[in-house]
Amino acid sequence: MSQPAAQKRKRRLIQLREAQRRRRNRLKEEKKTFLQIILTEEMQQSLRRFSADRAKPMHVCAADLIQEGLAKFGFPEPPLTSGSAEHYSESAPGEPPKNSAPTESESLHR
Repeated sequence: MSQPAAQKRKRRLIQLREAQRRRRNRLKEEKKTFLQIILTEEMQQSLRRFSADRAKPMHVCAADLIQEGLAKFGFPEPPLTSGSAEHYSESAPGEPPKNSAPTESESLHR
């Protein structure tokens, strides 16, 4: 009697694993699609070059550019909630002094 119940449990466990795998794959594909919609290939290349020039990770550079764009349109700057952005913005090696540096978006268009 316990043999069929064990087989049922095993089959159900396999079904659950497959469903989880399909869900993970679907979410991964949705994430890729979302990023492809937002950034064109040219924008990705520009962001990679900009990131390399600033010696900062791409996500930090992208956040800086977005924040600069929002500031141009009068949106207030939100308070930082994590220390990682502060770390990169304060200690970026090879970055020129702030008073003579072009804005983030100006240097991206070079």
